[in-house]
Amino acid sequence: MPQHILLAEPDPDMRRTLLHLFRPLGFQVSTAANAATVETMLDAGDAAVDVLVLADRLPGAAPVALADRVSARHGVPVLLLVDAERPEEPGHRCVAKPFNLADLLDAVQDTMLARVS
Repeated sequence: MPQHILLAEPDPDMRRTLLHLFRPLGFQVSTAANAATVETMLDAGDAAVDVLVLADRLPGAAPVALADRVSARHGVPVLLLVDAERPEEPGHRCVAKPFNLADLLDAVQDTMLARVS
């Protein structure tokens, strides 16, 4: 069964770009454009999510609070996509935008591996 990424990104062009990155590599990818959709999808539990890739400007919730809630309630590891001015959030894995796609892929895989460890 392919690993499942929940991609939470408000920009439709960025969502499309990331879908084209992850799907050919064998990942199952679901998308959300806001925090409410993320929580609805996870609460429904229709598909196990291996990692949430969360944009820091996602409408509907503060990204760190949403990441903490998702990790606590669903046990899903979170990778934050953050602005270069704020490249780190204590206690969270982050990738600063703009990012290299290879670095993003490495960070996603590392985040999923951390869940297993």
